[in-house]
Amino acid sequence: MSRSGGLQFADLFQRAVEQLGSDRAPVRVGGLYGLEMLAQDHPRGREAAVGLICAYLRMPVTEAVVAGDDELQVRLAAQRILVAHLRPADPQRFWPDTTLDLRGATLVELDLSGCRIDGLALFDRAEFFGATRLRGTVFGADAAFRAVNWYSHAWLERAVFRRQGLFDGSVFHGDAWFGETTFANRCAFGGTVFAGHAWFGGAHLHGPALLNGAAFRRSVGFRGATFHAGANLDGCTFAGPARVSRTEDRWNLCPPGWQVAVDPDNWCVGDLVPALAGTAEPANTAEPADTTDPQA
Repeated sequence: MSRSGGLQFADLFQRAVEQLGSDRAPVRVGGLYGLEMLAQDHPRGREAAVGLICAYLRMPVTEAVVAGDDELQVRLAAQRILVAHLRPADPQRFWPDTTLDLRGATLVELDLSGCRIDGLALFDRAEFFGATRLRGTVFGADAAFRAVNWYSHAWLERAVFRRQGLFDGSVFHGDAWFGETTFANRCAFGGTVFAGHAWFGGAHLHGPALLNGAAFRRSVGFRGATFHAGANLDGCTFAGPARVSRTEDRWNLCPPGWQVAVDPDNWCVGDLVPALAGTAEPANTAEPADTTDPQA
């Protein structure tokens, strides 16, 4: 960026800051779109523009905002701007190497499906209202969702976490869908509360899966998931069925301290239950295969 270009950027950036401080919602929206145009035209200034948009979303809100006042429309515009430039399917608009700092932000009906976030994705203590969609989202660096409240359903199917995926202390008030999600590194759900149904079917967990102290208050499905580095379920509680599966002679999930109650109608699926006190640790092996079709 040339000296004159830098001065022009600084001037326009300051103007956007002033617009975001307006008491009129349309002016604040104008400030956001001004930042978007600046970031699109000045790649070296994108970090500052994205940082300011994220800072706006981190500002505290009242219940009236979530219910749908003018400020909600401003925040939805901020979310749309970020999402539009995080989808690599549109290379002319895609902003690579973006970091999102949305710690403590209030986010409504956020849809990051198909997005790619190359930098850190920081959502600790955020509050997600309405359905949250992260289907197929690719997180290139650590993704932190610790102590987050997900007030409605959360869809994270086929998401890819290339570094750590951290969800410790979060509360999923609705259903949580992690089907076919890939965790290339450590994933942590320590103390996480799943108040609705949870689904990890077909997920690929290449690093340690830490679910210690997690509380599943309804059903959870682990069928078809692969735990390449094992799982820690110490202190984990299941109020409903916890479905697991097996291929050939091994259950896909049965760590020490747990055993599987085999489904009487299908020997290759069952429910994960605590091992009885005083009994030997159950071997993670299947009974001899029979000639019936396990899918029948």
